[in-house]
Amino acid sequence: GEVVRPGRDAFGFASVGLGVAGRGHSGDVCSVAGRGGSWAGRCVERRVRPAVVGPRGLWRMKTADLPVSVAEIAASTVFKKAKLEAENQRWDLWARLGEELYKRLGAEATVERVYFYYLPIFFWMEKVMDMPREGPCIVGVSCPQGGGKTTLTSFLKICFELLDQTCVIASTDDFYLTRKGQQQLAEKHSGNRLLELRGNPGTIDVDLAARTIDAVQSLRAGEETLITRYDKSAFSGLGDRAPESEFCKVEGPVDIILFEGWCVGFRPVAEDAIVDRDLEQVNGYLKTFQTVYDKFDSLLVIEVDDPSVVYRWRQEAEDKMKASGKPGMSEEQLKDFVDRYMPSYEQYLPGLYGGKVVEGPELRVKISPQRKPV
Repeated sequence: GEVVRPGRDAFGFASVGLGVAGRGHSGDVCSVAGRGGSWAGRCVERRVRPAVVGPRGLWRMKTADLPVSVAEIAASTVFKKAKLEAENQRWDLWARLGEELYKRLGAEATVERVYFYYLPIFFWMEKVMDMPREGPCIVGVSCPQGGGKTTLTSFLKICFELLDQTCVIASTDDFYLTRKGQQQLAEKHSGNRLLELRGNPGTIDVDLAARTIDAVQSLRAGEETLITRYDKSAFSGLGDRAPESEFCKVEGPVDIILFEGWCVGFRPVAEDAIVDRDLEQVNGYLKTFQTVYDKFDSLLVIEVDDPSVVYRWRQEAEDKMKASGKPGMSEEQLKDFVDRYMPSYEQYLPGLYGGKVVEGPELRVKISPQRKPV
């Protein structure tokens, strides 16, 4: 049976810590401590949601504070792709989280962005977190450069933390090789334009990424670890790993880990399918990424119709930087920068968009050049 210790979350909803016997993927019985305790056996903490008596069962909600109707949200593309059920949603929580996102987004806040995009993804992740597993939930997030993945994950983190859930974000960018390591890689593959500078598989320390995920996943209460950070401005923009004093400290226990990157989910192809000679080495390095994918409980894929939209998105980012008084790339430099990524997009996106990557749930959301779900 369950021993329930009732409490209140950030919004006054009933929340609980459990002392239960549960089962991980292995089937072994292990105990689960409530929030603030240890992850005994590193099994998931289960959240029990209160049921309210009514003709349709769970969570009779107040919807007066929603700026859009429940019917419109339920009819939206991402809501349906996430296989959410309107009758089981906590609509008062949707309203309160939406209100907070509106405050954070300011002038950029829209109903479409908050209620048709960000929040359906958040509640999909909440559903994934409720699945049996060992340790914190790990979700891969794949999205082309400039598609808004950093903004999306930062707002998902806000939502989790408002519910007193610890969310950690790690990126492939965090694990680029040191400047010395990048120089050695470029020398090893002299003449390969795709490995000359950071970015493509091969320039990312996958072993470090895998060990970092393991370290974060195993944290218990009172324990901490560090996530490396990368300084893209070092060596006149060539980049280098930041000093340890700038690493991100993570304290346990953790509820969910979001691992995001432009090439997350890319998988190697057969040698005779490689269309660019410089991709031969990249394809070999990509084989090591499976060690990270095997850790994912689920995968979020933000798709685009045409990867060439990355040129436009990068130009928009450069224009904003220049408008704020910061130096930016020239049009020629920008084109050269994106050109080094485009062969990988063209080679590996079809496989990512056309096949399943992880054993767990996958949510695929296509966005327009305006970064809106379609």
